[in-house]
Amino acid sequence: MGRRTRGTLTRHALIASHTYDAPASLEGVTRLLTVLTQDVLDDYQANRIGSLDVVAARFDGVGHFTPVAVQVLPIESVTAARPCHPSPYVDLSRLARLAVQEFLYITLYELMLVALAAEHCTRLTAAVSA
Repeated sequence: MGRRTRGTLTRHALIASHTYDAPASLEGVTRLLTVLTQDVLDDYQANRIGSLDVVAARFDGVGHFTPVAVQVLPIESVTAARPCHPSPYVDLSRLARLAVQEFLYITLYELMLVALAAEHCTRLTAAVSA
């Protein structure tokens, strides 16, 4: 989270267990999400959080956005059509953790890119209007 969000939480006497600097580049986004994904997954598995819902802006067209809430955790269970056989190469619990970690990373990455695109569009619209 950025400085503005930290300040708002502090003014309301809320203390975040993890804080993150806002990324200034696409490379920074990937680094942030790698750490964020690991922290969220660790907190979820330790039962420090029960679910994760992300509120983001969905871009609907020039100057039009819709706020959306996306439930990221817990992941809805899907029953396979055929039973999966265990892999002799990797432990099933490790494979499940890696799959959830990748899903979490990809979902958060997608939401962050949409939010960055929405912010960029807003700035371009403001610049054209000026």
